[in-house]
Amino acid sequence: MAWFNRRKKRTSAEEMREVIDDVVRDLAEDDRVQSKGPRFWLDHGFVNGDRVECAVCDKPLVVRLVKYSRVILATTDTQTGSPLICGDCGRLLCLDCALRLHPHRPSCDRCRRVGGVTSLMK
Repeated sequence: MAWFNRRKKRTSAEEMREVIDDVVRDLAEDDRVQSKGPRFWLDHGFVNGDRVECAVCDKPLVVRLVKYSRVILATTDTQTGSPLICGDCGRLLCLDCALRLHPHRPSCDRCRRVGGVTSLMK
């Protein structure tokens, strides 16, 4: 999942190519290593409208489920106020906390895997 903040300065073409290369590399790696573990982004037990808190800053968030897809391209405007979930440990994060390690690829503060955080899906 790659995120783009429309409120900040424009992203150069070279920076966009780097982000796209990272995402494609992650997809190729996911195809080689199919995890048999839990799929937290899909098997989370939440429904639209549930209220949760960010595990880092305790900010209140409202669940908005996204239709399942291997690739999600979103803006910060569309996900502000919704929780993101770490695919490795299931930790719920707000957008601000997820973007602290990398400005375009949400990451878990516990796992430290860049790009391992995504939207809750249905």
